Amino acid sequence: MGKCRFSTAQIAEQQQDDRTPISRGLSRFFFDEFLEFGEHYADWAPFDHPEYGAVEMSGTGKLTGRINPRFMSMEAFHRNMAFTLYHADVMPLMSLGETKVESLDDGIYRVWVDITNDRLIPSITARAVDERVVRPDLLTVEGDVEILAAGWVTNKHQPGPISLVEQKDLNRIMIRSGHPGRTTKTMEYLVRGTGTMEVTYSSVKGGTVSTAVRVR
Repeated sequence: MGKCRFSTAQIAEQQQDDRTPISRGLSRFFFDEFLEFGEHYADWAPFDHPEYGAVEMSGTGKLTGRINPRFMSMEAFHRNMAFTLYHADVMPLMSLGETKVESLDDGIYRVWVDITNDRLIPSITARAVDERVVRPDLLTVEGDVEILAAGWVTNKHQPGPISLVEQKDLNRIMIRSGHPGRTTKTMEYLVRGTGTMEVTYSSVKGGTVSTAVRVR
């Protein structure tokens, strides 16, 4: 998903100004003093060093710089839990919906299959596509028919252009950009023959779903 943070122009301006208590050089001491009452900063104190003898030591504790003070941990745990559950709920979830078959001349049929991602997150994010860290989604067909052509329908509710799939093996179409979130797309096949088409959509993040289409 990537790394995100919250900020505003005013906060960014104050952080760059050395005269403000939340500038990058002073903010740690400011919040330690006024929020945690000096818990993470130790004043100078004498110490008998085994090698150097009498010295003075000071500095910050091991919990300095944590996202939240320890007394606010339960709030952080709750927010993280809530986001994790929400994130899980919007992960891609693929499904195959309405199918339709239309008979043409000479044993040729036109077959439509609706492919839906019901959740918000796409089956492959743009970052994953750029970095090539996940295999493409696969749209496969098994059965007795011969696929002559395949393409994505621009608008299934009215006639219009089709974006043809220009791949060698139309029985195993690779969808490198995945499927967008909360979107239904329609694949149109031009096939020869009759029988059962087993259409399967396989996604690493969105799952694998199948449907059977009777061509006759």
